[in-house]
Amino acid sequence: MLIGVLSVLAIPKMWLRSQEEWTETAGAVVEPYVKTGERGGHTSRRRRRGHGDNTKTTYQVRIKFRYTIAGQDYAGDAPALLQPEDDEDTQQAQAIRRTYSPGDRLVVFYHPTNVNQSRLTLKEPPQEFVLDVFFSITFLLCGGGFIAFG
Repeated sequence: MLIGVLSVLAIPKMWLRSQEEWTETAGAVVEPYVKTGERGGHTSRRRRRGHGDNTKTTYQVRIKFRYTIAGQDYAGDAPALLQPEDDEDTQQAQAIRRTYSPGDRLVVFYHPTNVNQSRLTLKEPPQEFVLDVFFSITFLLCGGGFIAFG
C-alpha cells in the first residue's frame, strides 16, 4: 500500500519527467543489435495439466552508440527509432538492424544535468508515462485490497 501511495504521489513528477526535452548532440552507432524478450507465458498449474506453453518470443532493435560532451566520451544504449511492426517477426527485426552500421551518424539526446543519461528521442515516449500511472494505481489498489481483505 505504501508503494502505491508513494507512486501516486509521484505522478506529477513523472509527468514533468515525461515532458522534459533533453539536449541534442551528434552521436555515432557503435553496434546495432536485436534484443529478444518474451511475452505471455503459462502458469505452472496449466503446464502440469498438459496445456501448451503460449510464450511468444519478441524482438526489439536496439543501438549502442557513443557521443561526446565537452571533450568527454560517453556511451549509450537505446531502442532504435524504427521497430518491427510485428515484434514477433525476427526477420523484420534483423532487416531493420541491418539498416544501421557502426559509424553511422545519429542524433542523441542527453539529460541536461546528467550527461551519462541518453536516448534517441527528444522526449520520453508517451507510453512510459502511461505505464508509470498504470503501475502506480495498480500498486495502490493491490495494497488497499490486501489491507481491506487480507
